[in-house]
Amino acid sequence: MPATWAATSERQIIEQLVAEADAGRPVYDLADAANERGIAAALIGAEFLEEQKPARSQALYGVISLTANCRRWHPEILRLYQPEAFRIFHTPEGEATQRLLAKGLEWKAWPAALPEAVVRAAPVPTLDWLKKQAASPTPEREKLRKLLHPLGWWLRAYAERQAIADFQAALTALTTNPALTGDEATGLALLRALADAKAFQALDFVLQQFRASTPEMRAAAVESAGQMLGPQTREGSRERSLDAERERALPEFLRLAREETEVAVLGKVGTAAEVWLEEPQVGQAMLALFSRVPDAPTQRNILFAVAKTHWPQRAQIIQRGLEATGNGVLGVALEAVAAHPLRELAPATLAMLEAQKEAHPSLIDAAGALGDPRALPTLVRWLASERNIAIQLKLALALEKIPGEASDRALSELLNKSVEPMLVEQLCRIASRREIKGGTAILVSLAEDLTAPMPIRSQAVWALGRLQEKPARACLDRLGREPEKYFPTDGQILVPEVSEQARIFIPLARLRQGDASASAEIASRFESGTPATQYVCVLALAEIRHDHPVIASALGSGDFAVLLGGVRAAGAAAPGKYLARLRALRASPVVASLATSGLDTWRLPVALETAIQAAEQGSAKR
Repeated sequence: MPATWAATSERQIIEQLVAEADAGRPVYDLADAANERGIAAALIGAEFLEEQKPARSQALYGVISLTANCRRWHPEILRLYQPEAFRIFHTPEGEATQRLLAKGLEWKAWPAALPEAVVRAAPVPTLDWLKKQAASPTPEREKLRKLLHPLGWWLRAYAERQAIADFQAALTALTTNPALTGDEATGLALLRALADAKAFQALDFVLQQFRASTPEMRAAAVESAGQMLGPQTREGSRERSLDAERERALPEFLRLAREETEVAVLGKVGTAAEVWLEEPQVGQAMLALFSRVPDAPTQRNILFAVAKTHWPQRAQIIQRGLEATGNGVLGVALEAVAAHPLRELAPATLAMLEAQKEAHPSLIDAAGALGDPRALPTLVRWLASERNIAIQLKLALALEKIPGEASDRALSELLNKSVEPMLVEQLCRIASRREIKGGTAILVSLAEDLTAPMPIRSQAVWALGRLQEKPARACLDRLGREPEKYFPTDGQILVPEVSEQARIFIPLARLRQGDASASAEIASRFESGTPATQYVCVLALAEIRHDHPVIASALGSGDFAVLLGGVRAAGAAAPGKYLARLRALRASPVVASLATSGLDTWRLPVALETAIQAAEQGSAKR
């Protein structure tokens, strides 16, 4: 076997793989080599598929599965980089090729790799096979169960971009066949697939299983309902349809919450409750359930749900969680306090804080969220003795949220004595968000220290912009007169760009102090800066909600990061002013493609919606 396959054709690789598989030898290296050649190798492999050669077909379907994973890519990316895959998956003539790849669907015995392979490589024949099972009086239940698992994973991972509605319809059709739904193993697999597909069209079937005779079916049905009725899309008509379905499912859900006795089901009930974010009846049912069932997993799930909802009973439920002794319940209750820092939860939280000798992460978060000055003595005591940097950071973030001179002093002392770069940088960020009395001198020192890490110095400069004290203004003046002296470049890779980003913080900090003359320098540095520098600039403007002409420039940028930063800055600084441009961006083919490509890791469409909603709400108030 060759050590490298660089000079070997796809056909030679597949022929060698077939020979090795027929001989009963491992084919891992060959499968990897075939995968590197893309879908072309899978098409050659399809020629060698034979029902009477199970080992060979297993290996070939493994290759098909690997190479067809590219179907999750955006069509335009496939068009550029795998044109053969584009032809198969996105043109009418590709259907015949899909059927060739999926020929094993009609075999008496399936290779183990076939279900995943056909889900990825052959959606058209896979859908046809599912429809055939839905209509058959004698469906192939075992095969269906094998197929539903990889199909569910594929749908759950949002990899299906072409036929999600078709798969939802096919799965819903399966629920009408008694030969399938009457078999518990198949019914369970179908409920899980419906949940993965978020096929709320099958809600009637799911609700029927709320009354199934076995707890396994009831638990799966509740979980399925929770997933299919949860948030799916921002598109208005679809969300309105879901609201109607949630309303229709509510009575049966409440009945189950009252009557169910099996803890395996009740745990799923607690999780699914978060579907009804604003529904007081669900909040009341969860309060009663929490009191009725002393099962730790169920109570934890209810508290996890409470953290996401706005039920009027949330304080009562969290309070009972703070009093619980079950495994892990208290920790989740404290997380719920951090999510809902309600005044009535302060006494119990503070009592626990005072009784705890050593720093407790969840207690720190809860105390910080409450922002109650009575928590300061304990938090400061913990900070004085804590050596774990991660816990120190948690304590600093908690102190940031508590007003008063005592928290100022604690943060200032930590900033002055800390030598851990990550902690110092975060403390500078805190100082940029909240004025820390007594911290000016150390911020000046960090900003001018040529030996300090550049991210720390940048944050120190930005934090000085929050201060009106003479030393802060004098420091920014010195830095502004000789930025190249204080932020030099020495020719190392990336250092020039990092220094450039640090320099733009100088006029930004002056603008933050109220110096309007810094505006022109910001525009100049933005214009000549790299995309990374431009992104840093508009995010800083977003933080202080300051409208500046560079925001309009960012909204017209061809660089994705700068465009995203511009959207966030526009939404924070002056959404009404930029509303027309934001709407035009939302409707643009570029954003539409990003929303469906799987490439939008920074969620530009979500940022756009947030900015547009802020503008529209502002207009409505006026």
